[in-house]
Amino acid sequence: EADGVAKLHKQLVDDDVFAFPSVGRLIMSAVHSQITTPLGIPLINPLSGELATYTDRNIINVRPHPVPAFHHFLKFSLHGPGMCSRSAFVVDDLAAIILLVDGMKADVIAAGYEAPLKLVLPLKIPDKLADQIRMFDPLFVNDSFIPDCITIMKHQDVIPSLRRHPKFNEDSSFVFLTSYTITDDPLVDPYDNSSEWYTKHVFVFQFSPDPNHPTSKLAAKYRHAALTHTFEHGQTSCPNSPHFEQFESYTTGLLIGQIVSRMTSFSREGFINTVYAMGLFRIEDMALGVYSDRCDGITTSISCFCTS
Repeated sequence: EADGVAKLHKQLVDDDVFAFPSVGRLIMSAVHSQITTPLGIPLINPLSGELATYTDRNIINVRPHPVPAFHHFLKFSLHGPGMCSRSAFVVDDLAAIILLVDGMKADVIAAGYEAPLKLVLPLKIPDKLADQIRMFDPLFVNDSFIPDCITIMKHQDVIPSLRRHPKFNEDSSFVFLTSYTITDDPLVDPYDNSSEWYTKHVFVFQFSPDPNHPTSKLAAKYRHAALTHTFEHGQTSCPNSPHFEQFESYTTGLLIGQIVSRMTSFSREGFINTVYAMGLFRIEDMALGVYSDRCDGITTSISCFCTS
């Protein structure tokens, strides 16, 4: 609301705030950036940052948007363990995601590889497992082009049904997941060491661990902090179970603490300069960055995004 925006603007000015964490969802990040940018206040977006904020030096996106994540995929899939020669993208039926994938297809072709397949799945997958498996039939129509590397941009976990497809070769195939896949309600747990196949064949970029994960040090620290806060405020039990939005806010707070502890000049410029001077931050068992305000050496058909 306009009244809320005006109050926030006044508070940021009156308190001489030198950095502002935007711990809401995407739409809130967009609103906050419209307030902080004219004031020159560094804005720290939560782990699910907004695409439009990736070209402003004063806006730090804790976790990158799928666009820069895709650039990592391209390099890793072509030159990593799989040395992929035949690739495919499995995506949600969303115009923005399809546009990103089309850009990546052009990059793959420009690198001298065959055009990857693109499979668009419905936003809501079928309830029956047999129907879920049949969704992947278009990937395996051509026996001479069976993809060995599959990048998934889908909110629901579709790996179990993909693995059950009769033409999917587990031994020679690799699956790549982006942060988009793990945004709100992840069903895939890449940290699950109980599955040897997941450990060797599934790669996840810029993934924040499940807040309920039993072995993640960062997740355990978050749960302890949430429990301590609950009892300090006189509650006898947690009103809500650990969840991603709260965990993202907690992680963002720890990142800001690390930045402040390394500042040599306590000012807005000193804050943002410290971020880019450090570049990489490690919080328990999760690395954040590398943050950069330059786009050196990047050649791609997709626009360069610097602040993630």
